[in-house]
Amino acid sequence: MNTPSNPYATNAPNANGKLYYDASGSGIHVNGTPCDPWNEMIQVALDLDGDGKANVNGTLVNASVVVWSKGANKKNEFGGGDDVKGW
Repeated sequence: MNTPSNPYATNAPNANGKLYYDASGSGIHVNGTPCDPWNEMIQVALDLDGDGKANVNGTLVNASVVVWSKGANKKNEFGGGDDVKGW
C-alpha cells in the first residue's frame, strides 16, 4: 500500500511531506526499482552503525548514504572503473 500512512511505501512522503522517490513517474525504473540509464539497479550503501561511514565493499566512505551506478559495462566495481558514483 503506497500511501502517506505507510512510512515504508516506495513513494510515500516523509514526515515533513517531502516525496523523495515516485516509482509511478517517467524516471528510469523497473517494476518500481530505481535504475540507471543501462537498466541496472542503482547501488546503495548505508551507514548501519551510526559512525558516519558507509561500507562499500570494505571501503569506508564518509557519508551516511552512498549511491552509485554500475556504469555502461554493467559490472559492479563498487565505485571504481566506469561506475558513476555520488561521493
